Amino acid sequence: AARPLRAWSSVPPTMSASSPPPAASPQTVRSQAQERAELALATLAGGEAAPPEQQAEAIKALAEAGDVDQCLKLLRGLRRTGCAPTLESYGHVVTAFSRAGRPRDADRWMRRVVQPELGKRVLERSAAPKLEEFNRVLSAYAAAGQPREAMETMRSMVRDNGVTPDLVSFNCLIAAHAAAGAPGRAAAWLQRAAEWGVRPDVVSYTTVIGGFARAAQPAKATEVLAQMGEAGVTPNVHSYSAVVE
Repeated sequence: AARPLRAWSSVPPTMSASSPPPAASPQTVRSQAQERAELALATLAGGEAAPPEQQAEAIKALAEAGDVDQCLKLLRGLRRTGCAPTLESYGHVVTAFSRAGRPRDADRWMRRVVQPELGKRVLERSAAPKLEEFNRVLSAYAAAGQPREAMETMRSMVRDNGVTPDLVSFNCLIAAHAAAGAPGRAAAWLQRAAEWGVRPDVVSYTTVIGGFARAAQPAKATEVLAQMGEAGVTPNVHSYSAVVE
């Protein structure tokens, strides 16, 4: 049976007395974010340098407005004054790229800046970093294509902390040089690993071959493939595909 109709109250039928107010439109949200960003910039425009905390708040407001250029400008300003930006500030730049409709740049910034910075600070806060912690940082630098930072981490690992690198450590060094467009230096780390008593594996050689492939040096790629066989390491489909490339 049909339910009896109830009389309407003073509240329209599409809303109850406890219904939340309608959400703001995207245009309104963007406008409010822009207003906050402009206010933050105006606050920083005084004669004296604003404290780092205030600049960090400005970076956050600019990020929400999608103002990438101003975010990066403030970050560079912090670095010039010797103030290390917070991890949150680095993360806000990812937000800025995303809000600006640049997801690839957001991903690149996360991979090349945020993750290595996070790893570095984890090491700094650790009283006695272990091999796994160093390898995580080395892996971040490898993905970012930052061989100089990777080598500095390796030196700190061995010289300052007495931690012996393993195969993962050397593979990260190899990958960092290959990603940075220096396959010759990546190949040199194959020998360095052997000097430390670490036997390069199929990943080590294939990474070097891939580096020469990207550098359009087929003769070098083929030479490393031959060295791989001489060392008793069996190539896989990725090794051959890199040579074909």
